[in-house]
Formats: sequence, structure tokens, C-alpha cells
Amino acid sequence: GWFTSVTKEPPSLHLMLSPKHADVADAYLADLEASLATVKAGADGPKVEARYS
Repeated sequence: GWFTSVTKEPPSLHLMLSPKHADVADAYLADLEASLATVKAGADGPKVEARYS
């Protein structure tokens, strides 16, 4: 899986990348695209609480 955090101001996703991630960038973008399609379709999934540290 992928670990992506959220920020409050502005509401957004935060992701740290390094040159090593070039090997998996296409897989990450494909998973992100699939996730967005699920959200846009209104499909229900497990609800999780946003946690800020």
C-alpha cells in the first residue's frame, strides 16, 4: 500500500517523494487514478478518521 498524509490548511494530501520512487511512480499514479474513480462513482468504502499529528 501507500502512505499519504493529509494537511488541514489548506485541505490537501501530503506525499514525500525521492528519486528512488521513480521505480514505482506509474503504479502509484494508477492506484491514485483508481481511487479517484471510486470516489467519483460514489462507491461506499470503509470510513476512517483523519488523524493529524
